[in-house]
Amino acid sequence: MIFTPKNACIGVMKNIAFLILILLGLASCQNPEITEKDTPTSGKTSIAADATLQLPVESEIKAFERIYDKAEIACRYGSEAEIFQALLRDSVSAVIAARELSSDEKAHFDRKGIVPRYVYIGADAIVLLVNRNNPDSLLRFEELRAIANGKINAWEDLESNSHRGKIDLVFDQEGSSTVTSFMRLLGVKKLPPNAYAMNSGNRVLEYVMRNPQAIGVIGMSWVSDLSDAARAQLGEHVTIACLRPERYPKDRYFKPDQVNISEGKYPLFRRLHLINCEGKNGLVSGLATYIASQKGQLILLKSGILPATLPQRTVHSN
Repeated sequence: MIFTPKNACIGVMKNIAFLILILLGLASCQNPEITEKDTPTSGKTSIAADATLQLPVESEIKAFERIYDKAEIACRYGSEAEIFQALLRDSVSAVIAARELSSDEKAHFDRKGIVPRYVYIGADAIVLLVNRNNPDSLLRFEELRAIANGKINAWEDLESNSHRGKIDLVFDQEGSSTVTSFMRLLGVKKLPPNAYAMNSGNRVLEYVMRNPQAIGVIGMSWVSDLSDAARAQLGEHVTIACLRPERYPKDRYFKPDQVNISEGKYPLFRRLHLINCEGKNGLVSGLATYIASQKGQLILLKSGILPATLPQRTVHSN
């Protein structure tokens, strides 16, 4: 073959084309997920949820994945501080929590050009448990605030004056949303020395069962998720206290049920949100839509949470 400039040019072009094909092949091998499309009903994502809401959130995710078998949602559970730290570290795309983003957290996403999307999914009561042998199961909201501030630390200092002894405030976990929501709702910045963390909801129940001077603080969804045997034990040894809101008549005390939350009569409740920071219309958006749907709201209803969009029902815990 006689070598000419024209032949050389053709050869170079063929080599370049061949090289491009090789590079494209290597790129597709090294990034197999590049062809996978993350949609509202398929793909993989990671979220975080408040540990006090673990059982209803698990039920929501399992139901969603049964319907959409190409969707895979990994959910980590932790304290309020832990799940928001995970969100800020970008290790999860969304959180299910009992509060909204703080101003600093909003600023973090502003700098990234992401607009967090809130989906209000329901409301959960904070329940107060007292021992069956304690006749003081009716508390005024002002009295509870004074207990949380450390201004009242003995039962005989309450208006009813029907019980004696030091008051013990017992919570599920240090830093849990039960603690932080309790403090926010009562306007408390620091809990008194007679407040203790028991490390689980079950231990709160056990402590109150053994100690007539205790007030246990727990989420309503935990009470509703008890087995029949455990709920019977709770009813036998523990009473759910009723609260009288400020400026209500002396005989108006309310249980922490879904009806009283919806009507604003039970004052200790927190709004629950799914905060979506994925920055696109992806799998988190699909999960949020499902939780807000009729089927998703029914799951919350059965767990003792007041759904955002469904008629409420009364949960009888005693």
